[in-house]
Amino acid sequence: MQAVTRPQTDPRYSTLLALVWDLDREAASADEVAFMAARLVNEGRVVLTGNFRGCRLELDPSPAV
Repeated sequence: MQAVTRPQTDPRYSTLLALVWDLDREAASADEVAFMAARLVNEGRVVLTGNFRGCRLELDPSPAV
């Protein structure tokens, strides 16, 4: 059996601010924005530019108080 893979697409280049603004339009919460931003950046689907160029995003696993 052969594995099914998604077609490879070019990454989107964005500042962190623009990425957060775009995600915030669709997200239900700030936690969802943070999770999606980290996932997109860390998977290479979004490449950060500007002050955060080349950074990876790390989330604190502890719940917010």
